[in-house]
Amino acid sequence: MALRSTQDHMGQQERCSHTANLVIAHFLEAVRNFYRTGNADPNKVKVLRDAARSVRDHPARIWSGDMLEECRGIGAQFRAMIENNLWQLAPPEPPTVAEVAEEASRQLSLKAAAKAHNKRKAEAAKAAAAKDEVARLAQHATMREERAEAIAERLADASVTHMWQGGPEPMDFEALNSDLVMPLHVARSAAAAGKRHKIAACAKEKGYLPGRGTANYAFLVCLLEAKRVGQESLTKDELIDRADASGLTNRPVRGTGNAARAQSGLQFHYDGWSSFKQLTAADPPLVTKRGRPMKISLTPEGAALAERLAVDAEQQRGSAGAGGPDRVLASQGSGSLARRGSEHSGLASRGAWRLPGVGGEWGVEERDIRVPPLPPGARFADVYEVVLVLDHREQFGRRGGGAGRLEMHAEAAAQLRNLGVTVDTRQAEAGDAMWIARARLGAPRAEYVLDAIVERKSVADLLASVKGGRYEKQKYSLRRCGLRRLMYLIEGVPEAETAGVDLKIVRTAGYATEVIDGFQVLRTESAGATFRLYARITQCLQAKYGPLTADHPAVERAGAAEPLPTWAQFSARVAAAKKLTVRDVWGLMLTSLPGVGSELAEAVLRAYPTPLSLWRAYAAAQSAASAAGQPAGPAAAAVLAGLPVSAHRKVSPAQAAKVFGGLFACGWQAAAAR
Repeated sequence: MALRSTQDHMGQQERCSHTANLVIAHFLEAVRNFYRTGNADPNKVKVLRDAARSVRDHPARIWSGDMLEECRGIGAQFRAMIENNLWQLAPPEPPTVAEVAEEASRQLSLKAAAKAHNKRKAEAAKAAAAKDEVARLAQHATMREERAEAIAERLADASVTHMWQGGPEPMDFEALNSDLVMPLHVARSAAAAGKRHKIAACAKEKGYLPGRGTANYAFLVCLLEAKRVGQESLTKDELIDRADASGLTNRPVRGTGNAARAQSGLQFHYDGWSSFKQLTAADPPLVTKRGRPMKISLTPEGAALAERLAVDAEQQRGSAGAGGPDRVLASQGSGSLARRGSEHSGLASRGAWRLPGVGGEWGVEERDIRVPPLPPGARFADVYEVVLVLDHREQFGRRGGGAGRLEMHAEAAAQLRNLGVTVDTRQAEAGDAMWIARARLGAPRAEYVLDAIVERKSVADLLASVKGGRYEKQKYSLRRCGLRRLMYLIEGVPEAETAGVDLKIVRTAGYATEVIDGFQVLRTESAGATFRLYARITQCLQAKYGPLTADHPAVERAGAAEPLPTWAQFSARVAAAKKLTVRDVWGLMLTSLPGVGSELAEAVLRAYPTPLSLWRAYAAAQSAASAAGQPAGPAAAAVLAGLPVSAHRKVSPAQAAKVFGGLFACGWQAAAAR
């Protein structure tokens, strides 16, 4: 009662279209004063001032959150602040029947006014276009008259010449006729204008229909899928992420951002989001947007169109699954798996399978493919299904609203399933993504880990791991997991996210991982692109393993090498490998030295499996040098020089000196000083 009496008292003294709204206006002004005294963002203070003024100017009593958001400056954040604070203490009175009717009438009036305004605007534009057309035709008529007069003068001169010279003068009648017709550039312009007018008229008659593979196509389908599960609206980032992960677009929806745009010198950058305005500008609009941050939802017309597009999208996804991976890859211009001869460090050397559309080598010889146990004559596809396993500790993309890791992985799994991938999230002892062959029958169903594993790094994480020393350790551990196809995925755009020395570090790490360490390096721009890459790798594995039988020529013979491990065996092996031995610690010590990669460390480990063995070699070299009257230090520093690293590479003198100087030189210097 005291609050209402204060409200009535304020209504008698202050300007306000409806006195019941003064409490809200005063609340916003009090929050504004609090922010202003606390040196808050000036823009926020200005928005609060505008919001308070807009509340004062609102013609009706504000009794709902939707009416709050009609006021200029009030979005989802300020609405929540009012509902959770002011209206918890003094909730607005429920609307009366008259107020509900008045609000409905006001909304109809606003819609009618907006429609009338749009109509006047369209008519004005049409009148301006007609005026321009009349002016253009008048100008063309004037040009025709001037040219006709010039032609008449030329004809008269020709007649006089004929009269006096007694013979006709050759006349260029084609040139005269060309002066009488419309100029070519004017004709083309008029034809183009007529074509545009005809296309616009047809589009208005038939309605806007986004093409298959476009961003707007994916936007409408994703909004409909969200609506079906009870999510009426999506933010801009949510919509772009879902469209990117849907697999319905021919190109990534999200661009490379302002940083890359600034580095490239471009003032404007067009991506999938640039076409979104066509959905709001359609007649009638297909989507609506409101609030801060912007929330996007379907209109009734947009929902009807999205239902049609969703049927088409399901047919696309179904045909992709029915036609098999070869059909999908052929549609992407990559064809089937292509074999090429090459040598990749640490992998097979007589021929490697290339992953279409992804790049890099699989490093698996044609006759050395490991498969899980198969009954005689049974195809792999009849006994097993290929399942993508994601480490549940991974994070994907940007998530807001306090979404936890479980929610992120549930959304990621849903997006991958939309791409036709069978996915499972669990704790992976090594790598961030791998593929297993899961038996179609049996309880429990047997699971074998296939020869493919991915270590995923964002640009920021890769940079931090190189600077922190985790980069070499992780590669060293991954090489010991027992799988043959080691892939290193770099997610993001280094040129947009880093610069200067950091950019050089990221690029060098990518090159070294591929050229020196023998990993297949993959690159994507976003989490959505990573999901599409995972789907394509899954399809390639299904195409490669599906037709194989136990007696297939490409299958590795039993007993020739270690068979594929089960999931339990793989997890136990990696967990046991994490219990470091003396050799493991020695290898980590070597890889921690600048310029010493995992391949060089392996070469040192083969020759000197413990620090003591290398120390004895250094001591022997120094003793021999001292006996010969030569400097002992250079002799010890050259011990590792010439040590074979691979078939075509040896340890250089500079690398050998780095190992000696980084791990042993200080001890000998101290001994010499004593």
